[in-house]
Amino acid sequence: NVLRVSVVAARERDDGTSLRVAEAIAGDGSGIVSLLLRNEQIDTASKCGTIIVRNARATLFNGKLRVEVDRWGTVSAADEDSFFMSPNTASDLSLVQWEPRGTL
Repeated sequence: NVLRVSVVAARERDDGTSLRVAEAIAGDGSGIVSLLLRNEQIDTASKCGTIIVRNARATLFNGKLRVEVDRWGTVSAADEDSFFMSPNTASDLSLVQWEPRGTL
């Protein structure tokens, strides 16, 4: 479920197309997390209370966990009757300070 969407950047590219980037707070029964969205993904998340995120990746930004939905990922509307789950706002994984580990 999407709790909040805030556009953090909007600009026009050299080819005339626009680029919008937003940060959303979304979650389920296990907790909530910061979610980075682009362009039409913002519209979908803003209009729909419940979304399905596919092919996203978890990254660390300033030591904080953030799920990014880049150009390969998708955000689609979910049927609220099937997927609605009250978000556990007591467990905000984006507030935890994480430390990156070296690669193996």
